[in-house]
Amino acid sequence: MEPTKIIAVFLQWLQYNPVIFLPKIWKNLPPLEESLADFADDELFPVAHTLSKWCAKNGLGEQLREAAEHTELDQMLEVDLTGATEIENLVPALRQSIMECYEAIQTDVEH
Repeated sequence: MEPTKIIAVFLQWLQYNPVIFLPKIWKNLPPLEESLADFADDELFPVAHTLSKWCAKNGLGEQLREAAEHTELDQMLEVDLTGATEIENLVPALRQSIMECYEAIQTDVEH
């Protein structure tokens, strides 16, 4: 699978389909965010590999694979990268999106 597609699909889930992480795997988002801190901002392959491994471990591996296969470039461009207009900003934007999704779900679950 192409790394940019994996990252784009995961970002789409975070921003537009956070229910995919319910009922329990949303609790595993902070460790994922922490593991991404080890990568340079432009290292797409290791980031995509980390996302793929996390999804597989949490029962979303097949969904990620299928979604990435069916994602086109124009769909990827619709994802709001929260300021990541260049590839160098992708990892920080991804990490920020993971934590925003986690915090939003946590708030919803607690209320």
